[in-house]
Formats: sequence, C-alpha cells, structure tokens
Amino acid sequence: MDIDDLGKTIAACMDDGVSRLAAISRMLSVFFGGYVNECANEQSYAFLLSDACEDCHDQLHDMESRTVEHRRSSKPDSAVYNRPTDEAEKSLHDDCIERISPIYIGFSGGDDMFFVGPWDEAVEFGRHIRRELRAYCSGMLTISAGYFLSREKYPIGRAVEHAEERLEMAKAYSDDGITKNAAWLFGKTRAWESTDTSPGMTELIDLGIEFEELLETGELSQSSLHAFLELGTETDSETIDPNDAAVGVQKEWKVKYILSRNVDEEIMSELKKRFRRRSCGLLCPSRGHHCNEVN
Repeated sequence: MDIDDLGKTIAACMDDGVSRLAAISRMLSVFFGGYVNECANEQSYAFLLSDACEDCHDQLHDMESRTVEHRRSSKPDSAVYNRPTDEAEKSLHDDCIERISPIYIGFSGGDDMFFVGPWDEAVEFGRHIRRELRAYCSGMLTISAGYFLSREKYPIGRAVEHAEERLEMAKAYSDDGITKNAAWLFGKTRAWESTDTSPGMTELIDLGIEFEELLETGELSQSSLHAFLELGTETDSETIDPNDAAVGVQKEWKVKYILSRNVDEEIMSELKKRFRRRSCGLLCPSRGHHCNEVN
C-alpha cells in the first residue's frame, strides 16, 4: 500500500513553510511507524495455552477460530486460534493465552507498507488501514493497494515484486473522474468507493462476504457459485467490450436469474436492493428513447 501523490502534497506544504512540512512528516511517521502495528495487534487471535484456567477455556470455546500450521515453532504443527470478542478480551488472563496477529508487517514507514497474512485477513486488514488513514488525516490523503495471492512456500521476495506490480496498476487507475485511490484485487482494479457508474472495491468485498455467509448456511448452493464464476469468465473475454452497455445489462439479468433459482424470495428481495440502477444507454422500444435506468 502506498500514499497517492505525496510529492504534490509535500510541494504544497513547502509553500506554507517548513513547519507545515515537518507536521506532515511527523503525522506519516506516527501512522506508518507506529499505529499500523497497533492495527495489526487489534486483529490478534488468542492461542489457548495448555495450563489455561477453566474460565478462559470456556470463554474461548465456540468463538470464531481458524487452524494455523506452524513451522520452526515450539507450538504443535497445527494450532487453533480463537478471535475473542471485545467483551471476552477484557476478562481473559494474560498468562492463559498468547496473542498472535495473523498479519505480519514486512515493512511500514515513510508513506508505504507491505504486509503478509491469510488471504481473507490480508484483504480486511488493507481495508482497515485505508479507513484508519482516511479518518486520521480527515480524507486529505488517499492510499492505493496491490494484492498478490500465493502458496505459503512462495519466495517472499518475488511476492513483494508481484504485489508492487499490482500496486502500480492501482496507481494507474482512472475512471469517472477518479485517479488512483484504488485497489487491485483478484484481477480487477477498482476505486475504493462506488461511483454512479461503477461499484467500488469496498462494496464488492462486502457483497462477497454476504455471499460467503449464504454459502456457509446453505442458503446459496455451490452450483450457483460455479454459475457466477462461469458468468465472470464469459463476460471477461477479450472479445467483449467492457464498455458496451448491453454486456452490463445481460450480466445483470443473468445474475438475477441465477439468484432466483437458488435462493428464497426473502433473500432475493434483500439482494436485489444491492443492485444499482445504472444507465444502460440502450434504445427502449416501448418508449422510443434511450433508457436511463435498468431495474
């Protein structure tokens, strides 16, 4: 992740004197040199030690957990970590658990950072950093991000290079008056926030999480997931113009068709609210003019 157009910000600060420039430098140093690590610690899981008391054992039982494989560690080959709730965190005994963040900060300083973690934790952590930076500087600075997914034994040096390549793609983003302030994720570059013509990366991730929950509860079938993947492959073909309005309309109706066959009416009604009304640019035969909305 890297701050956008920092050079322009510094140049503007220099016009206001050295003190303004020093303030910006201190602000970024505090954020990337210190606060980022605190953000990583906030996402920590709790590993229950063998001599933990019964109260701590009961509190962590049935909480959100994941199994992590360890190498070159005193822990077992695989260990279960639990994500305590805020309330549970207050009552856990420090000598009963070991707190370990799933995020490893490779470097963080100046105006950029690189981190490693489980793929879903990394995505969420990146979003969290972006939200925190936005609040920290009242939206005056923006940040772009690149993401690389690899197997656990992939050389970290090469992973950094690939992530930087994807960061450059995010930096090159320009659409609907928005430049940079974007993220590259799973083969797509999107602005963080949605516009009138395109959903933002944050909205798409949230929608993906909702679909994941539907899959886990069995309210959405695995076959529908494969149908979505096939639809994405079909409409991402190099022979298809992504700016062709008809492609977007066709994709939207196919998605609705898949949902209508795989989810009940209540869930379908809720998901329909997530579909944005967008200009299709097509001639409407019944009205004799160009449609401006697609329902």
